[in-house]
Amino acid sequence: MSFKRVFSKIAARTHMPFYSGGMLVFCMNESPAVLRTKTEQESEYRPWRIYRADWTTKSIVPVQAEMPDNAVLCNPMFFTESGMLNVSFIAGIPYEAGFRYKLYAMQGASWETLSSPVPVGEQSARTGFVSPRHFCLGGERMLNLLDKSSHQRYRLTVSLDAVARVTFDPQQPERLLITGNKSGLYKTLLFDTETKSVSEFSGPAPVYKACLVGNRIVFSYRESEEVEDFQLYAAPLVLQPSEETVSMCLV
Repeated sequence: MSFKRVFSKIAARTHMPFYSGGMLVFCMNESPAVLRTKTEQESEYRPWRIYRADWTTKSIVPVQAEMPDNAVLCNPMFFTESGMLNVSFIAGIPYEAGFRYKLYAMQGASWETLSSPVPVGEQSARTGFVSPRHFCLGGERMLNLLDKSSHQRYRLTVSLDAVARVTFDPQQPERLLITGNKSGLYKTLLFDTETKSVSEFSGPAPVYKACLVGNRIVFSYRESEEVEDFQLYAAPLVLQPSEETVSMCLV
């Protein structure tokens, strides 16, 4: 099975893809930054920013989000409802002990007129989204899901060792794409919140933080051991049965 870079000629790193209606949103960064903690320890990280690109032309445009320059912006997603563009993302704000992560949302009539980001609640969230169907807030062990129409709340527990990202299928928003680690390897599951079925994406490399693009997947592929040296790659879409489980219960 072959796979290739989505953006073949850029030097910047690319990460966290989401696709809908001919538009790819993702995160991009050119160089790492350094986080200094109150104990004087230093660690490198990438202050990712959000961009969008036309899938056909691959022309890249920044998405304006008023956040600190040293913040980490990740997990961008979007949908249109009642003529309004809705964008959500996770932002990690550095402080003396690490990062504070929350889910943020923006709205506007177009990409150029998006509002300033506002937190979706005060709960900490390492991953999550706003979709036409759900509000989702998650950590490494479980996901909290609010059905926007029924107002019922659910808790999802995954057999993976840790959850790294959750997103949704824009064509069928009841379906979630859950990336996590199992025994040192990353994989992405497809979970249907209505049928409770679980399947797994298969690819030529670990399917990490992926999205659906028609009959293909786009995923983040680590090219080296440098700091978060990810690039977006595309590969044919292959789904297979999974031994992993996702339990969903009312709370």
